[in-house]
Amino acid sequence: MSRIAEVVLPGAPLTETIAFFRERLELRLCSVQPADDPQLAVLEGHGLRIRLDASHRGDPGALRVDATQDEQLIAPNGTRVLLRRPAELRVPPASGDLTVVGAPSDGDWTVGRAGMLYRDLAPGRLGGHVIASHIRIPRGGPVPDDVHFHDVAVQLIHCARGWVRLVYEDQGAPFVLRAGQTVLQPPRIRHRVLACSDALEVVELTSPADHLTTIDHEMALPGANADPARAFDGQRFAVQTTDASGHLADSSGGRVAVSTLALSAEPHPVGADARVDLVFSLEGSAELDAGGERFLLEEGGAATTPPGLTGAVRGLDVGSRLLHIQLAVE
Repeated sequence: MSRIAEVVLPGAPLTETIAFFRERLELRLCSVQPADDPQLAVLEGHGLRIRLDASHRGDPGALRVDATQDEQLIAPNGTRVLLRRPAELRVPPASGDLTVVGAPSDGDWTVGRAGMLYRDLAPGRLGGHVIASHIRIPRGGPVPDDVHFHDVAVQLIHCARGWVRLVYEDQGAPFVLRAGQTVLQPPRIRHRVLACSDALEVVELTSPADHLTTIDHEMALPGANADPARAFDGQRFAVQTTDASGHLADSSGGRVAVSTLALSAEPHPVGADARVDLVFSLEGSAELDAGGERFLLEEGGAATTPPGLTGAVRGLDVGSRLLHIQLAVE
């Protein structure tokens, strides 16, 4: 048995309200009842189904409809109609100061998409230019994720601990991303998280910070065909291991570079004039010298540098390892 869902709105004055939705919003009239003196009408269109009830006295509500220009209308029944142009991706310029976060604690985590735990690694977000997240899934097994995509300019995920099984549009069969590997997710590529190990931890960097995630209910993954060389907004899907440090730079068109470093007492440079850098302590502690100050990066700690700020980081413990992500800015 098929099921239909309708939004119920006040209908009076019904004749004028029906005419408004048909003529101004181009909805189709599906039914009226009764024929000789209509009190109910059902219209549909733009993925919406509306029941207008002349006896209903509830809130007339508001509708948002994609349009070629922004406009606000009031229907005869009082419903507010917001005509809005679809939002275009906007990447704010990188601005703000160096941010440093310490080692994670229990109160740092919030529950995000698909039940994953998120920790903010760049609270200032450099004026909305980037969002950097430390993501955990404590208990392994299947992940309740949907096929989805992100409206972004750049996005990458580094597996810090454990493993995660993923599948991507046009990339063939599902595969396992393991600790030490980084995946470049081109803009709007459909993908899904399938399963993971216990104590999975990943670090994700995305630009811009405010972006839309859309569920794709039509696409099944993996698909029947594969086109691994396909470009998405000038970028190609890629997985980089620690022994192929230039792979993501090539696949992203020079937008990002990722490396994992075994730190020593010798300083490693970070920061540049036209670049945002994220450093994350994978193992051990490190010291960051930037802007005339020194900061301790404990294991799980991170720092984000704005363009124009340069510095250096060095290891404090034997076996210190650092994730270093470089994001070019225009």
